[in-house]
Formats: sequence, C-alpha cells, structure tokens
Amino acid sequence: MNILPLVSAFLIIFAICSYSFVHNLRTIVEEKVHYSGSFRIQRKFSQSLARHTYTKHKGKNFHSKQTSATPVKEEEASYHSPRDWQRKKPQSKLNIRSLLQPQSNPRLEKIALFLLQDLYYFAPFYKPGLENEILHTLLETLKENENLSKLEMLASKVPEEHFSLFYKLVKGTQSYKLHTTEGYPALGDFITLDKTQEIQPPVHFCHASRPLLDAIFGHTLAPLIINEEKHKWEPKHKHLPLTKQELQAFLVNRRLNPSDYEPLFSFGQQSSPPPLEIVYDQESRLQIKIPL
Repeated sequence: MNILPLVSAFLIIFAICSYSFVHNLRTIVEEKVHYSGSFRIQRKFSQSLARHTYTKHKGKNFHSKQTSATPVKEEEASYHSPRDWQRKKPQSKLNIRSLLQPQSNPRLEKIALFLLQDLYYFAPFYKPGLENEILHTLLETLKENENLSKLEMLASKVPEEHFSLFYKLVKGTQSYKLHTTEGYPALGDFITLDKTQEIQPPVHFCHASRPLLDAIFGHTLAPLIINEEKHKWEPKHKHLPLTKQELQAFLVNRRLNPSDYEPLFSFGQQSSPPPLEIVYDQESRLQIKIPL
C-alpha cells in the first residue's frame, strides 16, 4: 500500500496550521506593540497639553498689592545706639590708670565704683562692698606693677586670696548680655589699663559705652543723652554723638555745671583699632594676630 500521498497530506495540513498559528501570534504581538505605543503617545500628548495649559493660564494672585490712592508708608528703621554694641574698643572703656595720678579727678573713683557695682550686682559671687574690694586690689597691684597694661596679666599678680575672684572677673561668662541679668561681663570689656593714654582724660565721650555713661551721669541723664543722639540720627540715619558744645548745652539746660565733667572727657570721633598680639606658629610658619 502506498502511504506517500497520506504523509504528503499530513505535511500540507501541518504546514497550513503552523503558518496560521505563527501568523496569528505575530498579529497579536504587533497589535500589543501598537496599542502600547499609542497609549504612550496619548499620555505624552496629554501631559504636554496640561503643561502648556498650566504655564499659559494666569492664576489668581492671593497676595495682590494695595492699589489704594494713599501710598503705603515704609517701615521706619529703628534706632540702635552704638553705645549698646558690645564692642571691645579701647576708646569705649574707662581707663582707671588715671586714678594713680596724684591729682586725679575726685569724681573718677566714684564713677569706677558705680561702674563695677552696676556690672557685677547680679553676679552670683557679689556681696556688699565688692566694688571697693575690686578697685582697691586693682590699684594696689597696679602700683606694684606699673608696666603692666593687660588686665589678664594683672590678675595673676593680685594677692592669692583674691585670685579666685579676679579669675572670674577676667573671664566673664559667654552668656552675658548687656542690660540683662544673664551672666556677667569680663572686666576688660569696660575697664582698661592703657598706659599710652595715661596723660589723656580717662573717658572718650564719643565712644563711651552706655554702662560707662550710666556711671558718669546716672541712670536718669544717660538715656536722655542717648535720646539726643537719636534725634541727630533721624534725618540721615547716621550715628553722630554729641559734640562738646552740644554736651555743654545739654548739661546747662539741666542746671549742671559742665566744668565738673569736662576734665573726664576727650572728644573726637576718630578711633584706633584694638591692640593686637602677634603669635608666631613654628610648625605652620604663620603669624597669628590675636586682639587683646
């Protein structure tokens, strides 16, 4: 029996079925690819359209400017006196070396005592009469060591029973804030032993700090002096201290004798930078400048 036609028929049927299956499979794959591509194109187009609409659409301004006829006044700058700035300029301090002179101003000792009491009244180690102890020890030690010009070095020369106190005074606290009861200041921030200014008046009025003005004029007159300087600042917002003539007129208006205060003050706005100590580092071969 000849089976060749039967085998040929099976092969033809298998080939037709295989072609149909492959063709259908390819069609399904192509449809899936086309559908996914069209979906991505549609999504891209929708995003671009939304982005274009968002950028071109004028949103509502919830912070519209005032359009009234009356112009809005700008906030006036508040005044901050330079005397309240905690700067360590030598000109802002009281030079107590003048107390070593035979004919020192009698007011100067009272001013120094008032200043010391005002600075350390809220310190935890304060006791009645502490300002007298501090000033007396300072002057006695300075008489024995006249060449010293730094409070830090002078503190190491005080008697042993006063060393703990002066160590605290020289260091102060980092949390100290002017016109508050928080911490206490370093003594060198308000008092100096500058020997180069020994023949000069002990106070440089134009740069004197507010605590120093309080010690000289009291807590009543010192704010009035600050207020006069505020009036001078208002036209051009430029800090200008009272001149010698203006201070004299201020004192006369309050029935005070200017001649009682003139020996205490030097005038002029020029100021020199704080002295620097130059330290040489051998490893890096650099000179380091440390403000005193």
